[in-house]
Amino acid sequence: MKAKYGYRYKKYKEFGVLALKGFSFIALEGIFASLIGHFAYYYALKLGETSKIVPITSAFPVITVILAVVFLAEKMTVYKGEGIALIVAGIYLIRF
Repeated sequence: MKAKYGYRYKKYKEFGVLALKGFSFIALEGIFASLIGHFAYYYALKLGETSKIVPITSAFPVITVILAVVFLAEKMTVYKGEGIALIVAGIYLIRF
């Protein structure tokens, strides 16, 4: 919302300016990150049992929160803790 307001009233000029080189890098990063992730997932499914692989890959939100707390100094809130607990409970239920 703030970026939309700033762009509309010319307060954030750098949002509207993106060189072709920068756009290309962003597009390629998105494509390659998606491809590498899918290839790794399908390779893991090929090597292991689905019942063991899917719960592990379902834990990525928990890993994201932990990395954000450690490296980005995010605060651990009650809602994030509850979310992690629900994810872990869901993984447990999928597993058994």
